[in-house]
Amino acid sequence: MGISENLSSVPAFRQARLANYDGSDDPTIIKKIHYIQKEYNGKSTRFISGFETRSFATITENDYYAREIHLPHNARTYLKLFVYFSRYGTLPSQQMMPRFLANLWASAQSLNTAANPALYKEEYIEP
Repeated sequence: MGISENLSSVPAFRQARLANYDGSDDPTIIKKIHYIQKEYNGKSTRFISGFETRSFATITENDYYAREIHLPHNARTYLKLFVYFSRYGTLPSQQMMPRFLANLWASAQSLNTAANPALYKEEYIEP
């Protein structure tokens, strides 16, 4: 999980590096990021999907959410959901957050057309 004082100041290129788990010597071939964004107490958190890498990242500007909610309660659950989705291509839950995450992860798989574009955002990476 990444923490930033201002989420919009983190370049999309850097967010893509975190989500795709690329090293500094890996070429950048993806020109956009897919993410869902939520707010808690006026501060944003992004869940960003890696492209075809079986990886994802969480970046937030909300220190309280990161330390008191996400890390002790949500992170392990989201990781379990991601592993399940990676194996089966779907999630057994229709609750809001699992549904959003499943759509996000599906959106970044080239052969998966099940994603609902209304449930995630795209941002192009500036060269």
